[in-house]
Amino acid sequence: MRALRDNNRRHRFHWRFWGLLFLAIGLGLGVTSDGAAFAQEYLPGRKSSQRPVDPSKRRDAAPKDYKFEGEYGLWVTVSEDSVTVHWITTKADTGFLQVFRKNKQIYKTTTRPAQFHKAQIKKPRASELRLNYGSIKPDRRYITTIYFEPKPPKAVVSKVDSLFVIGDIHGQFNELTRLLRNAGLIDNSLNWIGGRKQLVCLGDLFDRGDDVTRTLWFLYGLEYQAEKAGGRVHVVLGNHELLIFSNDLRYVARKEALIAYSHRTTYPGLFDLRESVLGKWLATKPGLIRIDDILCAHGGIVPYYSRNYSISAFNDSLQKFLHDDMFDDLLADSVFIAKTDTALFQRRLLFLHGDDSVFWYRNYVYDDRLGDDLNTVLRKYKSKIHVVAHTPVKTITEFYDGKLIAVDLHDPATEILLLVRKKKRRYERYKLGITCGLTPLTTP
Repeated sequence: MRALRDNNRRHRFHWRFWGLLFLAIGLGLGVTSDGAAFAQEYLPGRKSSQRPVDPSKRRDAAPKDYKFEGEYGLWVTVSEDSVTVHWITTKADTGFLQVFRKNKQIYKTTTRPAQFHKAQIKKPRASELRLNYGSIKPDRRYITTIYFEPKPPKAVVSKVDSLFVIGDIHGQFNELTRLLRNAGLIDNSLNWIGGRKQLVCLGDLFDRGDDVTRTLWFLYGLEYQAEKAGGRVHVVLGNHELLIFSNDLRYVARKEALIAYSHRTTYPGLFDLRESVLGKWLATKPGLIRIDDILCAHGGIVPYYSRNYSISAFNDSLQKFLHDDMFDDLLADSVFIAKTDTALFQRRLLFLHGDDSVFWYRNYVYDDRLGDDLNTVLRKYKSKIHVVAHTPVKTITEFYDGKLIAVDLHDPATEILLLVRKKKRRYERYKLGITCGLTPLTTP
C-alpha cells in the first residue's frame, strides 16, 4: 500500500512539474495563453484579472445566518499615504468608523445606509491605530488594532518551558478558540492569559472552513498580546497559504468568497502581500522554525533541505520568492519569462510546490522506513523532535519512537500538542482536546 501511494505521488508530481515547466518555457516561445493561465495559478501575489464572481448565485451558496460583521468581514489596506477600511454590517444601516492613535481620536465618520462600507483616511505617523467600526448603533460596533510594518518574527527561539502546537486550522474559528480556552491560553473574551507560554500554529489557516478571515484577525491580535505578556504566538506558513497567494481558490469556502465579493475585490486581494494588513503580516511569516530542540514545519523536512539551507537561509529564500518583483512583471509581460533564469524558476517551483517541499511533504507519516532521513535532518538542525502538520491523522500521534509528532487532524483544531521541557533536554508530551484534559502521548 505504501509503495502504491509513493508511486501515485511521484506520478502526480511528474505530471504537474513537467507540464508546468513546459508551459513556462512555451510562454517564452510565444505560447501566451497557456503561459498566462499557468502564471495566474502558480505565481504568488497574483491578482486575478477577472471581475469578482458572486458566490451567492451558486447552488451551494452560503446560508444567510453566517456572520460577516466585525472581524468576520473586515478588510484593511495600507498604502504609502492612506489607510482604507472596509467592513460589513449585519443588515443595511448607517456605517460608523472612529480611529484612535494612542487613545486620541484622529478621525470619525459615518457612511451612507448600506451593508457594505468603506472609508479612507490619510496615513498618520504612528506605529498602530485602533479602529472602532460597525453600525451607527453603539451596540453593533467592534474594535480592532492594526499595526504598521510588522516585524519579522524570530525563527530560532530558546528557553521555552511550555510549548503548544496546533496543526491545520482551516478557518475553524470556534473550535480554535474553544481549544485555546481549554488549554488556558485565552480567556472568555479571547484575550491572551498564557503568560510566558508559547503557541505555534503550524500552517494552513486558510481554506475549507467558513471563518478564515476571523481566524486571521484573531491570531493577528493575539500575537501582539502574547508578546507583551512575555509569551509568543508563532504562525508558520503552510501549503494553503501559498495556494491563496498563488490565486488557487479551489478550497475557498463559499462564505469566505462572499466577503471578497462584498468588498468588490478578489479573494487573494483581501490578503495582498503588499497592501493588505493581513497579507503584509502573513508575508513576514517563516516556513521553518526551531524552538529549543523542537523543529517545526508544515509538511516535513527532507535531507535535501537540511543539506542546502540553514533555518535562516530557508526563510530568507521564502521571503525572496514571495516578494520578488520579477514574478509580478512576468504576469504583466508575457515575454518576460524569456529573460529570466530558467534554473531559478525551476528551483522556486520545487521550493514552493514540489512534493518534497517543506510545505507539501507527507512521507514521514505515510512511510515508516525513513528513519535515516529523519535522523539526518534532526542532527543538522540540532533538534530532538520534528513536529509536522499537513498529513491528517485521527489524533495527535508520535512516529519513529517519538522523534516525529503529527498534529494535523481529520477534524481540524480539535486537539493541541503540549511539550513541557524538563532537564537533560527531555520533554513531557501531552495532547489536549476541546473538552478533555491532558493525555500523555504514547508511541504506536
